[in-house]
Amino acid sequence: MSTVTVAKTKKVADLQPPRAIRENTKARRAWLADVAAWHADEGFTSKTLNIGSYQSLGVYVTTDVTARVQVRGTCSFCGRQQAVEGDRIVLHGYSRPGHGFIEGDCAGTRVVCAEKSPEPAKNFRASMIAQADRMQDEWTALMDGEFAAGNARDALYPRGFPLELTRTASKETIRQERTLRQTITALRDHAGYIADYVMPKFGDALKEVLV
Repeated sequence: MSTVTVAKTKKVADLQPPRAIRENTKARRAWLADVAAWHADEGFTSKTLNIGSYQSLGVYVTTDVTARVQVRGTCSFCGRQQAVEGDRIVLHGYSRPGHGFIEGDCAGTRVVCAEKSPEPAKNFRASMIAQADRMQDEWTALMDGEFAAGNARDALYPRGFPLELTRTASKETIRQERTLRQTITALRDHAGYIADYVMPKFGDALKEVLV
C-alpha cells in the first residue's frame, strides 16, 4: 500500500461577534472582516457562517498529512467495493462477535475482482441459478405432496396460508415451504444483481482511495 501527502483542513474555532453589535449589520460585518484579516496574517483561513445576527466566523487550519492509498475493486459475489491485493479481493463480510475472533466471510474473499475477470461472477451466478433450480424441484415435490389440495402451487399467500391448506399440512411442512420459497427468490434476485451490476464491471479501472 503506497502513501501520499495531502492537505487536510480542520476547523479550530467558531468566533461570534460581541452581543452588542450583532444586530448592527455594518458593525458586525466590520468586526468579521477585521478578525478574518488578523487570522489570515497568522496563516489561518476563515469563512463567514450563518446569516443575519447569527453570523459567525469559522477559522480553519490546513496541514499536510500522510495518507495511505488503498486500491479497491468490486467483489465478484457481493458487488461491494473492497480492498484489492494484486487482483484479488481481501477478507471482508465477516462479523466480530466479541470473543476475540472473526466469524464468516464473503464468498468473494480472495477471489479475482470483477474488474480483472468476468469468470468468478459468472460462476457465482451459474451456481446460484443451479441451486435455485434444485430447490424449485424440492418445492414442487412438496406442493405435489402434502399441499396438493386447493391449487396451492399457483397461489400467493401475502397474509399466510389459506385455512384449508393448514388443515392438510403440518406446521413443519408449512415452514419448509416458506423457507424454500423465500430462498429461491433470494437466489434468483442475487443472480440477477450479479448479471446486471457486477459482471458489467469487467474492464473498468480499479479505484484508488485515501484511507
